Formats: sequence, structure tokens, C-alpha cells
Amino acid sequence: MKRIAVIIAIILFLVPNVINADENFIIKWSIGDINFGINFFKDKPKDNPYEREEDLNWDASFALGIIGVEHINTRIGLEFNPARWRTDHNWFNDYDNEGWNFFNLNLYWNIIDYEGIQFGPFNRINYLYLTDNGLDWSKITNTLGIRFGLISYNEKFHYNLRYFGVECGYKIQEGRSAFYLGLNTDPLAIGELFVRVLGEIFGSIFGL
Repeated sequence: MKRIAVIIAIILFLVPNVINADENFIIKWSIGDINFGINFFKDKPKDNPYEREEDLNWDASFALGIIGVEHINTRIGLEFNPARWRTDHNWFNDYDNEGWNFFNLNLYWNIIDYEGIQFGPFNRINYLYLTDNGLDWSKITNTLGIRFGLISYNEKFHYNLRYFGVECGYKIQEGRSAFYLGLNTDPLAIGELFVRVLGEIFGSIFGL
């Protein structure tokens, strides 16, 4: 909860500065991202009461709408996603968890000042998980690590298109820690790739 309070304080600090000092901050947005990750959990008990001890631990999610604020000089930014659908398959559950959560924040620092490349540390918090009994106020996932991405930022529309991203780090989920490796992309990047492949196919068939 303290981490969430700190990040909310950062938001309240950044928003007025964005409004009053456009030359220092930029706003980025995207329709969302598709993410797939593998979790290597530590300290798995030998006498495991669950049936999935040897199964691969993975999770997948789709973030619906992402808006971010980034300081131009330091390249430190904050991304917020109001809705994320996810599913995960872990050894400590005898069923797949799936559903929505409604509070997703990512604090990052892009240490490379090079157009089209993003590389640096991040700290992401996922909170407010929706269950059959309503919102679970006690469940929180925290992921810290390094991410690398190939991106394209459109200054006119402020759209931040992530062609491909990879991240690795340390995850704490339901009180358990794991080494995390994930891949992500923008749905529009997949659509663009699909259109280009179709163009190549039709071009080769009809000689266009």
C-alpha cells in the first residue's frame, strides 16, 4: 500500500507540471499492449499439495488503453492503464486465474537517448483484481526489472507504438517471488505486420 501511495503522489505531482509546462513533459498513449510472461518461482516446496508442481508457470494479459507522461530531459516516465485482462497458470493454484484488474502503474527510466529504442529499469504495480466476490483489496503484484523495446512515437498524435518489447526482472505475486521474463507488443504492430504480409503475398501473386 505504501508503494501505491508513493506512485499516486508522483501522479499528483506530474499532472500539474504537464499542464503548465508542455516544453518539459510529453504525453504518450496507445490502445494497449499484449503481454506474455514466464515465471520462475523460488522456494517451491518438495511436498507440494497442488497438482501442478512440474508445470510451466506463465501469464498472459491484454492492457486496454495506456496513457503515459515522460519528462523530456531525464526520460523518466509514468504509465497508467485503467483496465487489464489477464490469465495465469501457476504451480500454487489448482486452476487458472483469469479476469480483470483496474489499477496498473508503471514507473520507468529510459536511460538511452536514441530514437526508436527504449532501455532501462521499470517498477510496475498491478492492483484492484476483480473476483467473483468483488474487488480483492489485498492482492497486489509488483514487478521490478529491465526492459528493452523497439518503439515509434508519433509527435502529431502522441501515439507510442511498441513494435516489440522484452523485459526481465523480479516479481512478487500473492506473496511469492519469482524471476520473470516477458514479451509484449502493441496490437497495432501486429495489424501492421499482417497488412504488410498480405501486401507481399498479393504483390507476388498479381505482380504488383
